[in-house]
Amino acid sequence: MSVPIPPPPASPPQPRRHSVLRGWILHTCRLAMVAMVLVLIRWQHQRAMARAALQSTWMATLDDVQAIAPEVADWGDLDAATGTRPLLAANGDQLGLALQTAPQSNAFIGFSGPSNLLLVFDPRQRLLGVSILDSRDTRDHVEQVRLDDRFFPQLVGQTWDQLAAGPTIDGVSGATLTSVAMWRGIVKRLGGKRPNPLFPDDPPAAWFREIFPTVTELVPVSESISLYELRSDTGEVLGRMLRTTPAADAIIGYQGPTETLVCFQAVADHLPVDWPIVRLLIVRSYDNTEYVNYLGEDASFPKLLNDRTLAEVAAIDLEQTPADGVSGATMTSQAVVQGVIAAAQAELRSPAPVTNHHPLTIAVVLAAIMQVTTALQHSRQARTRLMLVVIALVGYWNCDLLSQAMFVGWAQSGVPWTSALGLVVLTGVATTWPTVARQNLYCERLCPHGAVQQLAAHRFGKRWSLGPRGHAICSLIPPLLLLWCVLVAMLRLGFSLVDIEPFDAWAWQIAGWPTLVIAVVGLVAALKIPLAYCRYGCPTGALLQYIRRHGRSDLLGCADLVALTALLLALIGYLADLG
Repeated sequence: MSVPIPPPPASPPQPRRHSVLRGWILHTCRLAMVAMVLVLIRWQHQRAMARAALQSTWMATLDDVQAIAPEVADWGDLDAATGTRPLLAANGDQLGLALQTAPQSNAFIGFSGPSNLLLVFDPRQRLLGVSILDSRDTRDHVEQVRLDDRFFPQLVGQTWDQLAAGPTIDGVSGATLTSVAMWRGIVKRLGGKRPNPLFPDDPPAAWFREIFPTVTELVPVSESISLYELRSDTGEVLGRMLRTTPAADAIIGYQGPTETLVCFQAVADHLPVDWPIVRLLIVRSYDNTEYVNYLGEDASFPKLLNDRTLAEVAAIDLEQTPADGVSGATMTSQAVVQGVIAAAQAELRSPAPVTNHHPLTIAVVLAAIMQVTTALQHSRQARTRLMLVVIALVGYWNCDLLSQAMFVGWAQSGVPWTSALGLVVLTGVATTWPTVARQNLYCERLCPHGAVQQLAAHRFGKRWSLGPRGHAICSLIPPLLLLWCVLVAMLRLGFSLVDIEPFDAWAWQIAGWPTLVIAVVGLVAALKIPLAYCRYGCPTGALLQYIRRHGRSDLLGCADLVALTALLLALIGYLADLG
């Protein structure tokens, strides 16, 4: 009896030639399409902002001012140099001034965009009130700041100089990024040029020719309150000059304030902050003329602070080391020294940092990366612990969740590198890891909303199935929402994108009802349908999944059709707006 000989084992299927290269090419095209949609959103937004700027640079109305100061009957013309408008009573008396924080505040992005605020000051330049004129930040976060009964009131009563110094303030719980961005915009706006009724004009170059014979112009130093560069006609920087106004305007000598010009000599191979003082110039004063003249005639007083740097002057403590006054003008000379120290301190002072929790989010991101790149990736216990940490710290404590409102806002207004560093790092890892490591790290390990659904899976009895038809229909929801986001951004529709996702519900104090409904329905559904919201409702997850490189990256699919449609919608919207 013959024994049948088994056939040889089938050889494993060979990979298609060039499939890897084709996969990389297609994946690069996918990333390029997503990037181009974001670029078109940004270009469209910038064009809209430029158009609005041409139409009007002033957004506030008299009604906005009167809501803060009811006694105001009218206002004067806009001062182009300072960006302020005088506020007038019915009899014509000036009651103060008003200003808006934009465009200086446009550099400070909250959760998804900058804000423009109205500030109203009384005649002594004390703040009477603040209101939000316009904001491109997320609606619910802005409304939380608007309704907070502590945030803006804590600023009322402070002077222009006090606010410009950036004192520590309390942000709004649940809207920290938005409130901090508004605060930084106020500090930035008030740190620039301001109305100065005492010494309104810049000093002429001729005043400095005794010290710098070739000086021809004074150029304000950017990001500075009262610092100027002294330049020759060839553009050479000869030194710097610090005005003590406005920092010293409240320091009275015998009978009034004095403006002192502190001259610094440029030194080769030294940073400007290390340039030494070479002279104090006193040319304008409301003090007694005879006493002021004594200071100029004294041979030693103008050289009193020579060879000191700006930081060294700011560090002078007159209680520990009192300055000798000029005989016959003691009060005037001491006031001048106090004014120079105050101006140096104001120049070096930066806004106090607002407490943040960025390191917590960054630490969790690093922990997730370590978990998926080591043997811990196979530990169910380690994964469960990470999910609990993500829920507690990234979700509940920091509310750092990716969303379409965030992506569109950043595309339009820029990335908040400093104010939301933790969220920026989280976003960077979430968008690069799918290509680099072929894994959707954010959805699987770092999304608090996804973590809750993962923990709830398989814990409440028998699971439900949608069936093929239900699965096919519900799977259309995320791509349709992505296309809706593109339309909202390109057509500038009055629709808040936070209303299509549940992530604002993690900051429940500010969440609107659409967000809360989506959150509750999605989590309840996840009790019976594993990862129900992630699979059938999340446009952000769908976007991250689309840019993930995988074994079938060399094949075209329905997601590519959606991406191409989004690009065409963005392009049509951009070109249509050209007319």
